[in-house]
Amino acid sequence: MAPSTSPSPVFDPDYYPARLNATLHSGRYEILRKLGEGVSSSSWLVHHKQGEPGYRYLAAKVLTIDATERHTTGQCRELEFLKEIAARKETDYLPLLRDDFVEQGPKGKHLCLIQDLHSTSVSALRRSSPHKALPAYMARNIISMLVKALEQLHEMRIVHTGDEFNSSLASAEIYREKVGGVRVSPSPLR
Repeated sequence: MAPSTSPSPVFDPDYYPARLNATLHSGRYEILRKLGEGVSSSSWLVHHKQGEPGYRYLAAKVLTIDATERHTTGQCRELEFLKEIAARKETDYLPLLRDDFVEQGPKGKHLCLIQDLHSTSVSALRRSSPHKALPAYMARNIISMLVKALEQLHEMRIVHTGDEFNSSLASAEIYREKVGGVRVSPSPLR
């Protein structure tokens, strides 16, 4: 199923009311189409008008008012971890934060995270396959990239706590507080 090109017919006021051809960050990013939507954000293909060649088309993850408030109060630290990842030299398998800002909507503030575009999700790729399964070589490549990404996160003492790779990141310290007694060694599985 192709991503929709406009907001849902039933608009949830917690989401930013993005419209095609509207701009974000004082005109810097033009919204071209919707990429997807989750529980706490919507994602949009944007054109960076002053972007350097090769980085003119990016993804804008626009958080809901509630998710933005969780960042403000320190309950969610995704932005902090994305900035830490962006400061590293080796981020081949991790999302790279290009910009972040707050956009004012009619009902409240929305944190916007601008990142490089990535491919479709593994689930969507699998569903689009003729047999609804990935070929072995593709599954091996995906697993290899996932392990390398987790290795890079582990080296930064960031633990991925979600059941999907793109869901949530937490520091090892927070994970220890929640789970208790977790030993995090700086050396990854090899």
